[in-house]
Amino acid sequence: MSLARTAEVGADVAIGAGTSVGDGSSVAHSAVGRGCRIGRNCVLRGAYVQVGATLETAASLSYEGFFSFLCG
Repeated sequence: MSLARTAEVGADVAIGAGTSVGDGSSVAHSAVGRGCRIGRNCVLRGAYVQVGATLETAASLSYEGFFSFLCG
């Protein structure tokens, strides 16, 4: 996993091997698969990102019910 200096990743986030998170991106309550590329200034909240996915600059994924569903 590779995190840019200004990326923010919450303690409740699972990130797979070989995934990179770009500058200014914020990830919380989410699961990100192996080999993903999260671009700059992205926002993920309650997201599930499939293995090998690419999110371009300023992408936003949000599903607030996902995390509570997983953690019951």
